[in-house]
Amino acid sequence: MGQGNSIDGRLSMAEEVVLLALDDATGEFRDLPPGGMGVALGGAMLMDLALADRIDSDLKRLFAVSVEPTGDEVLDDVLAEIAGRGTDADGDPGEETPDWGTFLWVAELARRGDAYRDQLLERLVARGVLRMEDTRVLWVFGSRAYPPATGIEGEEVRARLRDAIFGAEIPETRDILLIGLANATGVLGFVLDAHELLEASDRIARITALEEISRSVTRAVYEVQMAILGGYPT
Repeated sequence: MGQGNSIDGRLSMAEEVVLLALDDATGEFRDLPPGGMGVALGGAMLMDLALADRIDSDLKRLFAVSVEPTGDEVLDDVLAEIAGRGTDADGDPGEETPDWGTFLWVAELARRGDAYRDQLLERLVARGVLRMEDTRVLWVFGSRAYPPATGIEGEEVRARLRDAIFGAEIPETRDILLIGLANATGVLGFVLDAHELLEASDRIARITALEEISRSVTRAVYEVQMAILGGYPT
């Protein structure tokens, strides 16, 4: 499998979510609410595509504005699916196809969260960001961990978010989106402790409200998570 990565050579937002959710000491994922990792990755991929000017949304639907590949295999697969939604076999608009808004796309991508997580882990290992370790318990049961290879990348993400939250300047758009998503999914609790989260709550609310895509995706993330916790199919 190829290891295509994001358009500018940086880690994608989805990859950064994976790093934030991993415990550096154990190489295992920290606890999130049921479905939380899938929801976080789904929201991150939509934000990545929005940042790359490939998708947009209105009150009813989320849609592709460009099908030019980003260079990231995961994102390009999602982009192709978004572009194909609402068209018939000939590529023309499908009259009977219902509109798919941000909520439905977050829910759809969240369903595939385990597959996306594994694909991103494989890519991060291939890039030398993580190591893959297989262990056996009682020589029978196997487990797999992904400790950092150097720790540089994960620490950079955490430091960047802390600087954005506690600094006086308006953060970059990308950091605004990641903070909003991490806050909505509980991942921000792996960056800040409970006291810091409370202290920074007003600042977090102000900066995440600056970007419409942050507001729309994080709102959808909250709604999908509530649906999962309520036992409703998404």
